[in-house]
Amino acid sequence: MPDASSTTARRAATARAPRSAPPRPRRGRAIAIAIGSSIAGLLVLGLAAYFAVPPIATNLSTDIVATDTPIATGDGAVTVTVPAGWSVQHPFLEDDALILRSPDGHLALTLAASPLAADAAFAALAASFSGVGAPVTETLGSGLSLVHAQADGGRTVLAAVGSGEAGATVIAHIDAETPAAYQPAIAEVLESIGLRA
Repeated sequence: MPDASSTTARRAATARAPRSAPPRPRRGRAIAIAIGSSIAGLLVLGLAAYFAVPPIATNLSTDIVATDTPIATGDGAVTVTVPAGWSVQHPFLEDDALILRSPDGHLALTLAASPLAADAAFAALAASFSGVGAPVTETLGSGLSLVHAQADGGRTVLAAVGSGEAGATVIAHIDAETPAAYQPAIAEVLESIGLRA
């Protein structure tokens, strides 16, 4: 039979021995989860910025003109006189374009510089639309050529203005019951287009 002193000594040794710590979770797995969560968070922020920044930037770059005002595209290749009360937007990351909106918001014209003459610019523009009517060619008061046609039952007007070497394209979208009522406003804007010499 073991003596009492040896049992007491064993108990004392056991009491003084450090207890082993509970098992730690694997550090590698925790790091992988943290990295994965960070990447997912950055992806969500990137997608939110991709969809939110362009409209916000466009809205921040919108002006409403008080009087008839000549405006140039960012690269200065095309100028247009914006009628009083209309808004002008400079599309996000598009220096060669402008978006003009009528005060009632039913007419929007997108104007962009083109390296092509009016006929070629119109043909390229019309190719991306269906149901385009027969094009009409005219000479503006400025001497520039104008080629234009209607599409979508008159709710869209496609036009190209230019000289022999370069020009501008215009896409007019009319969101109204009577699209013909907006034809004079479109004609006024088209007549005011000028090109850098």
